[in-house]
Amino acid sequence: MIKLEAIGTSALVSAIVSGSISYFSANLVDQASKARGARLEQIVRFTTSTDTFLASANGYITALAYNKDAKPLQEQLGAEVNKQFAESEKLKVFFSSPDVARSVARYQDDLINFHRIIGTSKDATSIGIWTAQFGKVNDARIELTEQLKKSAGVAL
Repeated sequence: MIKLEAIGTSALVSAIVSGSISYFSANLVDQASKARGARLEQIVRFTTSTDTFLASANGYITALAYNKDAKPLQEQLGAEVNKQFAESEKLKVFFSSPDVARSVARYQDDLINFHRIIGTSKDATSIGIWTAQFGKVNDARIELTEQLKKSAGVAL
């Protein structure tokens, strides 16, 4: 009789342990899946937001090149720079990688420097500094996007 009770108790303990491990494993996988989905959503959100930023920059530089009134486009570009800063700040919540943090910081620094010089170009002959700084922002944006993908485990 004792042997049957011991076997029954052992089976019960084994079933409880197995069930608990399965439950917690499934829960951890579910949480990891949700976290990865949230990171992927942030990557899409960030890359989509850069489209309007690039379009604004293109509109501004085109207006300068053709000697058109660039003031409204300058203001729009400034607003887009501010949006980019805010979007990149949101990434810090979803990505804890030190490489992502460095890329976000670089991107934000380049955005700040770019914002400072947006209005310094008045026509096609004075766009050298503007284009150089815009190039830095664009390079930092590309680097940040690659770091985000790497951190989320997305194939590059």
